[in-house]
Amino acid sequence: MKYKLDKNSLYLIRWVDTYSYSGWYKEEEIDELTTEITVETIGFFVKETDFFIILAMSSELRNDFAPYGIIKWIPKGCVKEIKKIKVVRK
Repeated sequence: MKYKLDKNSLYLIRWVDTYSYSGWYKEEEIDELTTEITVETIGFFVKETDFFIILAMSSELRNDFAPYGIIKWIPKGCVKEIKKIKVVRK
């Protein structure tokens, strides 16, 4: 799925996170541990690939500096909802 997101705009993305437990389990125990963990991530849209929506948690406005900090790769297949957040930049 392709999303029409605006570069450097701020978005809230709700997505299902993956998780794991170490050890050995019976199937019934796995059933008890299986749950959907929905995460909300807010960040500046950097780019989209075939598999990921890539956000930066920080965005630098100067032209002489690397523009993105703390990058997050969100698997597109895990995305439940995307909302654009209005930002006023000076």
